[in-house]
Amino acid sequence: MSRIVNKDLYTVVSPKELWNVYKNDVWRCGRSSHAGLNKLRLGKDLDYAIDPFIPNNALIIPNQKFGISFADSLDKLRKQPVSGRAWRLGVGKQLPEGLCFNFLQKDHPLLNVSRPMTAEDLILRLDKLSKLMINTNLKV
Repeated sequence: MSRIVNKDLYTVVSPKELWNVYKNDVWRCGRSSHAGLNKLRLGKDLDYAIDPFIPNNALIIPNQKFGISFADSLDKLRKQPVSGRAWRLGVGKQLPEGLCFNFLQKDHPLLNVSRPMTAEDLILRLDKLSKLMINTNLKV
């Protein structure tokens, strides 16, 4: 699944490859009660198309330049223009099927879909991912 753009720069990282690329936890800014994965920002974080054959019309499309922002360290997360609580996905945790990380810069992983899926399917997978993440209660 990895795609090489430049020498040794992988822009799409499959769930099986994730912890070969990221040796430590990956981080996300959320709220005290959730990891901030419960609201889709179509057109900003995720690429989509309108499909008249799909209920609610949104079909999320893989795009290696888009994604839901994460960070490769707590320090990097704190440098982002976000505020809330730090949530982490621990090393070795398996991404739900259909999800992957992209990156243009290795320290800024972008969660995305690895194949087209409905918004409803993506929300179910993001809910599974949220349950794998740990609220550190550290302020960002």
